[in-house]
Amino acid sequence: MINNNNLRIELLNKIIENINNWDGELESAIELISLNNNILEQLKSMSSENNENSIYEAKLQEAIKLLDDFLLKLKDERTLLLDKNKQLGQKDKILKNYFTQIDESIFIDKDIL
Repeated sequence: MINNNNLRIELLNKIIENINNWDGELESAIELISLNNNILEQLKSMSSENNENSIYEAKLQEAIKLLDDFLLKLKDERTLLLDKNKQLGQKDKILKNYFTQIDESIFIDKDIL
């Protein structure tokens, strides 16, 4: 039982370490989610008898808070990316409209100058 609790605490520490070591980039966030998901699956598969371990509960609360903060950062990044994508779409639309207006050929008579 004690070994089970120690292993659960160790797994939670690994999740916390993974989140704390995240570089803030979206590409590494996908890898981080995968790593933490594997660890969470291990935690779920372990028996949950005697959850009264205060160290485990404290680590669990810390992991939950860090995961919540991580998800908020990802949502903020998603919003920024969507805004940038929208701005790029508007720039493309303006550029296309500009070029459709200059569809006819323009010749300049050099003799007049």
